[in-house]
Amino acid sequence: MLSRPETSPEMRQWIKSMMLQVSMRALMDCNRAMIETDFRAELQQISVPTLILHGTADQSAPLDLTGRKVAALVPNSLLTIYDGAPHGLFVTHKERLNAELLACVTGHSNDV
Repeated sequence: MLSRPETSPEMRQWIKSMMLQVSMRALMDCNRAMIETDFRAELQQISVPTLILHGTADQSAPLDLTGRKVAALVPNSLLTIYDGAPHGLFVTHKERLNAELLACVTGHSNDV
């Protein structure tokens, strides 16, 4: 079994407090748009280098259903897979994520 990084109680509380500030209308509209909208044509039109970061333990957006398909549609994209990372890898893998983002925007290779 993979060891999964833990999210601190403080970070979980911060995320929860942000989620609780969203109106029910906004939540429902956002959910409906994500479920019902087909973005395949728009993804194929992206013309800038694109870094796609995805965790293998993402339960709400599984890698094979989302990350891999998006990477296949976006020209000039790079899919970077985080073994054992959940949906919130921006919290659990923040050092690696920040290093990869910096490498992407500066055009330098990343040795993380």
